[in-house]
Amino acid sequence: MENAKKIISLENLLQDSWRIYRDNFKKLVTISILAFLPLLLIMVLSWLPNSILWINLILIIAAIYAGTIGSVMLVLLLKNRETNFRELMEKAKPLFWKFLLVSLLSGVLLILLYLALIIPGIIFSIFWALASYTLIFEGKTGISALRRSRELINGNWWAVFARYLVYILIYVILSTIISVLFISAKDGSAFFYVGQIINYMASFIFMPFSIVFFFVLYRNLKAIKS
Repeated sequence: MENAKKIISLENLLQDSWRIYRDNFKKLVTISILAFLPLLLIMVLSWLPNSILWINLILIIAAIYAGTIGSVMLVLLLKNRETNFRELMEKAKPLFWKFLLVSLLSGVLLILLYLALIIPGIIFSIFWALASYTLIFEGKTGISALRRSRELINGNWWAVFARYLVYILIYVILSTIISVLFISAKDGSAFFYVGQIINYMASFIFMPFSIVFFFVLYRNLKAIKS
């Protein structure tokens, strides 16, 4: 077993993340696809020559709501993996505004930091990476969630950053493989659109792995700080 006072090794992080992802694949991917389906519909409608404004607005609102609820459900599932879909939905609804607030707060602050200087933006992107987990697992909200995330990562920033880079590398490799399959497709052709949809759907399948990846990191860092 990994030493509770030492950050989890990259090998164990990937192994544990893959095991949890594999064992809960059906639930994780189902939630992800349903949650981010409005985004796919928005993309498809953007291909139409005369898209209807009010339909796009409805889909944008639906995408924000479904994406937020879905993200909460994914984290809640990791908290109790025996919970069924209906129970996850009921538990996620009361957390909608709190989760959205944390997401918007970190997003706006990071934009300001990146606009000011790139380095602070990168630094706090890592420090606040676990904010959603501190909300779901510890009941932290707003600034408190960001502060708790920073507290957990403090002292292990470079180690977390290195593991985050590996996660990004995995995502880039998988995306590149899928893109290469459709690289010969002409813009506007049926083959091109099929490739875009497949690439988008693949991101829905991969996204839950990132949730699990950072959950394993959160669990380990919380154990270190306890």
